[in-house]
Amino acid sequence: MGKKTNTTKKDTSNSIVNTSKGTKIIDIIVIISILMVVIFFIYSIFNNKEKNYENIESFPYSEYKKEIQKGPYTIVVLTKTGCHYCAEYKPIVDKALRQFGMSALDLNISLLNAKEVKELHDNVESIKDWYDANGKEQIPTPTTIIYQNGQEIDSVVGLQEYDEFISFLIKNGVVDNENL
Repeated sequence: MGKKTNTTKKDTSNSIVNTSKGTKIIDIIVIISILMVVIFFIYSIFNNKEKNYENIESFPYSEYKKEIQKGPYTIVVLTKTGCHYCAEYKPIVDKALRQFGMSALDLNISLLNAKEVKELHDNVESIKDWYDANGKEQIPTPTTIIYQNGQEIDSVVGLQEYDEFISFLIKNGVVDNENL
């Protein structure tokens, strides 16, 4: 009789299957990650478009001096492209102004050149003292300025809640309590 050899065959088919399953899982994770990034970019593109507000009108800096002379009161909101607080603030301002049948002007400071930024900075009382760490003029956004016959009478820097904005208008005589 011949000698029996005890050979053990290693089942490599199972490890190949496991490796294949592992690769498939990694592929699925990569595809999902790529889809999430694409969806994020598409959302960002569509969400960052400037919204139009019924009671807030954008205007160029070249018209600034002429615009603040209008009305008995002119409300100007200084905003900046990409300013999160400005994006939150505009609907608040629009809603309040709609309630009173009023409008405001939106000056986007991102569209100003260096000379215009300096001129605006130097001529708006409430922001004259704002400078960055390098001593360069800084315009905080959002900033709301009330002009009466071309003269700055008051301003507020930063995001205001609806009731705070209404109180700001009342305090400056732009609206009265009877219109509430």
